[in-house]
Amino acid sequence: MGNSNPLRRPDIQYRVIDNEIVLFDAEGGQAGYLNTSAAAIWQLCDGSRSEADIAAELAALVGVPAETLLSDISATVTQFREAGVLA
Repeated sequence: MGNSNPLRRPDIQYRVIDNEIVLFDAEGGQAGYLNTSAAAIWQLCDGSRSEADIAAELAALVGVPAETLLSDISATVTQFREAGVLA
């Protein structure tokens, strides 16, 4: 499962507020909050990028090696999967 490109569930509603995100799962009746880092990862989970691609894109933005970010990105994507917010 970790090898597939992460894709946000299309029915999950979200609002960006000051670079952070509030998620709402109307089907499950649950809401969640993403800090700035998790929000950046969430926005890149569009199904077109692998976890490594997400790491490379964010690394270019923050000026650190992608390898430095990859384990945190993988952990965050795993949390998204466990929370059921990815397709």
